[in-house]
Amino acid sequence: MGTDLLRCQFLAQLDDAQLERLANQERAHAEKGKLEQANEAATMLLRHAELKRTCAGLDDDLIARGAHYLRQAALAGEPDAVVRYATGGTFRITGSNAYLTTPEFEQWRREAPAMVQRALEAGQPGAVLLMLETHSTNYFLPWLTPHDPDAAEASLALARRVFGEDFDASRFDIKVRDDPRHRAEAERRAAEMHARHFDGEPQDFARAAHGLVPLHDAHGFNKWPRPGFTVPVGQGCLPQEGLR
Repeated sequence: MGTDLLRCQFLAQLDDAQLERLANQERAHAEKGKLEQANEAATMLLRHAELKRTCAGLDDDLIARGAHYLRQAALAGEPDAVVRYATGGTFRITGSNAYLTTPEFEQWRREAPAMVQRALEAGQPGAVLLMLETHSTNYFLPWLTPHDPDAAEASLALARRVFGEDFDASRFDIKVRDDPRHRAEAERRAAEMHARHFDGEPQDFARAAHGLVPLHDAHGFNKWPRPGFTVPVGQGCLPQEGLR
């Protein structure tokens, strides 16, 4: 529910001018015979419009509590909520940096690192992505952890054991040192974590990555985590019974 309400907050930032620009892109691509790009623009426009209509039926006070509900779900250990909350998903709504001075941001700083560790100990595959995020060049989680190349390489090795050798880690931009000793140690640590937390079994990447799909991509239009990956929105932004 928290993610759906945050998605409504995100869509509230879209004004008619932005939607009109998207419509203009669709027409321009179609006129030039670029049908794939035209279809993409049309699909984005349709999906945004559909979700905006759904969110329009919700109470503003309820929508404003999206971050609260997401945090509650994350603290309860719900896997998708853990990934989205720990990666700072509640702070990605606007382009403003005002969140840096809020009590909610300070609260997140205290909670996120321990949440990643608990998720790993609980055997949640999303924790592996959070470990990679911690050592990435992205926002939020890397701010909380000193750079540790040994841990970064072990996390990358673990991800390939858990999600397969074809796992695309380019999103995280983790540098691997050209030293056989470091690689061997990373593999040793990865094998140990894989056995301890996942019984040495492979895990489903798409399921683990739900919480990393951008808020504006309610229906899976995003090319990452993988082409064709669809997020099951089901109820869209409709709140759960009893939480109105």
